[in-house]
Amino acid sequence: MELGSLDLIKGLGGALLDEKIVASSSRELIIMVDETKLVNQLGAHGKVPVEIVPFGWQSTARRLEQRGWKPVLRQDSAGAPYLTDGGHHIVDCAFAANTSLQSKAAELHNTVGVVEHGIFLGMASQFT
Repeated sequence: MELGSLDLIKGLGGALLDEKIVASSSRELIIMVDETKLVNQLGAHGKVPVEIVPFGWQSTARRLEQRGWKPVLRQDSAGAPYLTDGGHHIVDCAFAANTSLQSKAAELHNTVGVVEHGIFLGMASQFT
């Protein structure tokens, strides 16, 4: 969670689409975090999970890479592609340290093959 805002990254457990559906359907979203989750810049602790359709996932990953992201297919403990509850893959995307993730969220939505991403902008109403 970015200090001074209620923007955050979720979905590291793989349920980002489901979490975002629930969050957008709720009147209020309260996020509980400890101090290790607070950052000066959104994404400072690592990667952004991006849920993509399995069909042509390599092509989607290439499009993300062409846009400056560094996608890596998430795998399960057996080494197979990790599948979300919706049957999608997740690529964990790295990015340049000075990247404003707030400005990149729309770019992710406009990438063919992307189902959802873990950047939650303006959805939380408070955190504790």
